[in-house]
Amino acid sequence: MPELPQESFSCVLPWRKQNQYDLLIDGDQFFPRILETIQHATSAVDLELYLFESSNIANLFIDALLEARQRGVYVRLLLDHVGSLNLKASDRSRIREGGIDLRFFNRLRRHKRLRNLSRDHRKIVIIDCQYAYVGGAGVSDDFSHQFKGQRAWRECMVEIQGELVHDWQMLFERSWQHYDDVHKSEIREQLRAVLQQEANPPIANRNAPQGRVIASRGIGNKPIMGSLLSEINKSNSKAWLSTAYFYPSRKLIRSLNKAAQRGVDV
Repeated sequence: MPELPQESFSCVLPWRKQNQYDLLIDGDQFFPRILETIQHATSAVDLELYLFESSNIANLFIDALLEARQRGVYVRLLLDHVGSLNLKASDRSRIREGGIDLRFFNRLRRHKRLRNLSRDHRKIVIIDCQYAYVGGAGVSDDFSHQFKGQRAWRECMVEIQGELVHDWQMLFERSWQHYDDVHKSEIREQLRAVLQQEANPPIANRNAPQGRVIASRGIGNKPIMGSLLSEINKSNSKAWLSTAYFYPSRKLIRSLNKAAQRGVDV
């Protein structure tokens, strides 16, 4: 069983087979879907986001979260301190006064120096522990064609239902309780229990729809890149990558070149 270092956020959870996925392309698809699911929430809504800035889209989200809170839904909002610098004080007050539990990841402090560079880039929305939305979007008009037109950023989110939602929930709890010594050991024990609950956990099977949650942090923790390289090396027809940032390692370039040389559409 993998060890969980005291302050590491790296974690590779088992493959899961019982899931449903829906790819949502661009804000005009994923924003309405997420907001609609929030509007039907009955117990809990958890958001862990890097970018959350005052905007038309933010107003829609804040209104939906406040309405959920008024229905008795427990709402938690975990925002990266740098990514939320453009969230106005008036919006922060409205969130807190409405009963939403708001926390900021790694607040900027001069005495922290290089530790200020540690940021939370996750984009997760979890609703009633039944739906998870994961991808690259933030709460900003920049992702919305409705408000930005042709200048809107391209982005995708995946709607997930099934076993993986519980794994995302576990990682959210881990981040939420990061500065809470009372619950930190409890969350770690829950993660250990997840990792050892199956004597023979599913292994990767490219012929069946599977997924797993991988969290990584810091230099040297690259399980996500390892999975990408593994899939490229096994590809036989196509290997398509869509990414906002492309600063490839030599190993990735070699894998893409070899795939192209054996006839794969790269």
